[in-house]
Amino acid sequence: MSMNYGMIALYLCYVRVVFNFTRLCSLIMLICAVSCISFCQLNALHGYRELVTA
Repeated sequence: MSMNYGMIALYLCYVRVVFNFTRLCSLIMLICAVSCISFCQLNALHGYRELVTA
């Protein structure tokens, strides 16, 4: 019977690790996407400013 409890505990630990890893990956992807979009907008704004001042 104790073997079943050990397997359940191991499974819950595994699920928790996978869930945290997935959340971390999605967070990193979100940060990368936001920084990329803001960088592109900054470049577009800079190019537009050069176009206007020229």
